[in-house]
Parts: sequence; structure tokens; C-alpha cells
Amino acid sequence: MKLTPMQVGTLVILVALVFFAVAINSQPHGWGAWYGLWRSGQTSQAIVTSLHPQDHHGCSLKYTIDSKEYEAKDDGCYAQIGEVISITYSPADPAFVTLKSPKQEFLSLVLAPVIVSVLAGLMAAWRAGARSNPGP
Repeated sequence: MKLTPMQVGTLVILVALVFFAVAINSQPHGWGAWYGLWRSGQTSQAIVTSLHPQDHHGCSLKYTIDSKEYEAKDDGCYAQIGEVISITYSPADPAFVTLKSPKQEFLSLVLAPVIVSVLAGLMAAWRAGARSNPGP
């Protein structure tokens, strides 16, 4: 059975999407966790305890939720040690915290794999078409 270029492209898109879905969702905070943080995240304040500029401008944080103290690390931190900054945390898992917009993080975690998968499928379909029609 020979696949058409469109079938090849569709197959590559599906395989790539499954790969990304498994890779992202095998992490502690996959699509579902980020969606939940976007939809039901609460804001609080944290104190920057250390900086990690070599690690995507990361920093370590201390914050308190319901009288329990937490420590976390996140990137994209442009604050100074001792500065109080705003965070978003998950009420279901207060250790899950971000300095960034949960909505933007969720959308980038979903859209980037979709875009890469579609581009890979288009390339595969184009190559399959070029092989089946070698030209003059």
C-alpha cells in the first residue's frame, strides 16, 4: 500500500502531536496542570531569595499559603534578592507556582507543538510528493 503525500503529511502530524503530548504530559506539570493554573490560579506575594541569571534569569522564591511556607524556583525573574514579587499558584497544589502568565504558558505549551507538528507534516508531504513526481 502506497500512501499519498497528504496521507504521509497527516500521519507525520499525528505522530508528532502524540510525541509532544506524551513528552509534555509526562512532566509533573503538563497541559492539564497549566490549564488549571490559568483557570483557577490564585495570586500571592513571594520574596526572591536567590538569583540564577545563567538559568534563563531564574530565581528562588519563598512564599506562604494558608500558613505553610513554600520554596520554589522559576525562570523569567528580573527582580533583586529580597524583592517582593507577585506569583500565581495552584490552590490544588500550592507548590506549583509561576511568575509568568499561566494563560501564556499554557498556550505556548499547546501551540508550539501544534505548529511544529503541522510544519513537519507539510515538509513530509512535500518530500513525499517530490519523490512520487521526480519531474523531467
